[in-house]
Amino acid sequence: MTLLLRTSRSLIVITSLIFGSACIASWIAWKYMKRRKKNVFKPYNLCRSIYVVKTSQEWDEVYIQLLNDLQHAKVIGLDCEWVHKNKVALLQLASATDTCILVCMNKLFPSLPESLRALLADKSILKVGVAVVDDGKRLEKDYGLKVNGCVDLRHVLKRIRQHFICQSKGLQGLARGVLGVDIVKTKSIRCGNWETEKLSEEQVHYAATDAAVAIDIFLAMVNKKMKHSLLNCMEAKSKFYGESQKIVQDQPNEQPYDASSVLFNNKSEVNFWKLAFSMCQGLIDCSYSGRIHHAGDLSTRPRQINRNKVKSNSYSTRQRPLWDNCKLEAPDGALLCTCDTKKAQWYLDNKLGDAVCEDPLTVRLRFEPANRPQSDRNYYLQEKENLCVVCGHDKDYVRKYIVPSEYRKYLPEQLKDHSSHDVLLLCTDCHRKSCDSDIILRMQLAQECNAPLESGSSAKVVLDHDLQKVRSAARALKANRKTIPEKRVHELEEILKMFYGVGTISQDVLEQATSIDARFNREDYIPHGKKVVEHVKKTKDLLSFQARWRQHFLDTMKPQFLPAFWSVDYVPECWIHQKPQTCS
Repeated sequence: MTLLLRTSRSLIVITSLIFGSACIASWIAWKYMKRRKKNVFKPYNLCRSIYVVKTSQEWDEVYIQLLNDLQHAKVIGLDCEWVHKNKVALLQLASATDTCILVCMNKLFPSLPESLRALLADKSILKVGVAVVDDGKRLEKDYGLKVNGCVDLRHVLKRIRQHFICQSKGLQGLARGVLGVDIVKTKSIRCGNWETEKLSEEQVHYAATDAAVAIDIFLAMVNKKMKHSLLNCMEAKSKFYGESQKIVQDQPNEQPYDASSVLFNNKSEVNFWKLAFSMCQGLIDCSYSGRIHHAGDLSTRPRQINRNKVKSNSYSTRQRPLWDNCKLEAPDGALLCTCDTKKAQWYLDNKLGDAVCEDPLTVRLRFEPANRPQSDRNYYLQEKENLCVVCGHDKDYVRKYIVPSEYRKYLPEQLKDHSSHDVLLLCTDCHRKSCDSDIILRMQLAQECNAPLESGSSAKVVLDHDLQKVRSAARALKANRKTIPEKRVHELEEILKMFYGVGTISQDVLEQATSIDARFNREDYIPHGKKVVEHVKKTKDLLSFQARWRQHFLDTMKPQFLPAFWSVDYVPECWIHQKPQTCS
């Protein structure tokens, strides 16, 4: 009987173990399949016309198309391919719309088109990609091509990393994390012969994809940032905001890399690219120094203690404190204000005051000042801490002008002279976020004051594309006439003949055409900031204009460490005294 019970118990235990093992195995299999399903990415759709360029003539033909694309967006995706330690064999360029150019550098060299040199050297045209700065250095080393305006996508990702989870920092990892698509990175193609006489279809598709996906990643990042900035400013009730919100909501989330096709048909195109260039501030032509991270380093994570922030190399941080908290006293010892060491020393050097204390440096004036503080609750009587007014970080800070300089410089002197009320300290992270948030109010002011932001047709300097076409034709003839097919030479000469109204192209005409300046200053140009301030002056509401910027800073940044008595409604005493003469 005892033996039978033991046998039964053993069978029960064995059965339980088998059942439990089966359940665990099923659970593991289910998790594996779920993860596998989750990590299945759609293949990248290369929606662009691809041009393989081997001659200067072919470049001249596609360059016109590229120029047309750059009118919409002054940004291109850039990548390079080469064989082992040889020179760059292939340069890939992709526009934001529908053009992808594969330039066979080994075929073009040494007769590289001047327009190609100018394009790469143009700082106003962003070149985006992964390790794009290194590609630019390689082009300069191999062919003497100076490449300016390079922006590494990994730098941009750091600025919006809370929005995307990228398991790796390569182009494929960014494509998966940002676009939700997969790109083929076959080693046999990547390490293939890029100097071959004719590229295979697989090579063409591979090379075009690398440049195209780079710019699509950039577009998606800007689109996400624009959406996030607008949603953070829901309290803005202007008509312009209503339109912008609709624009963002209309973006198809399942295809973020198609954002450009929506924006280019919308009023927000200028605002989109203003934000794009703002996001690249401090990143242009900066090499990316990769450090070892864990796979999840780019995912969303809670903010760490502020005093342990890592220094950002995107900003030039202050090398010395902004607030020295030196003191100026009246002859009777009454405190007049706090100031920096330089100002206090000036009174001593000019024998206008005497040092009565060394720490902090306190200078007692030898003359009666024109004005004294009306109350001990005065902002300028308070000692100020050298830390970020938003998060409290006490290192690596920069000055933030609450009323941006583009407006402040046009304000009456009484509102800005000897006034530091609207100069605050922010850490680099908070400064960047604040500048991004300022774009929203700038766009509102542009709408309200009929003061377009400086971009496109509203820019101070405008490019005449007809003149540029003439100059490009002349430079092509001058530099590469012997290598250009006769038919193309005839076409280029016809462009010059029609422009100058001549029957033959002399050397003087050719020289004159090559030096044409295709840019011109608009005579009716008025800076955006000046136009806004002039509009506000007409309403005699300059104080409300300043207060609006201060309130915007409070609403968007929610500072926790503002100096004592800092106020949205602050008014300088000299403005109160002289307001009737200056408010016009």
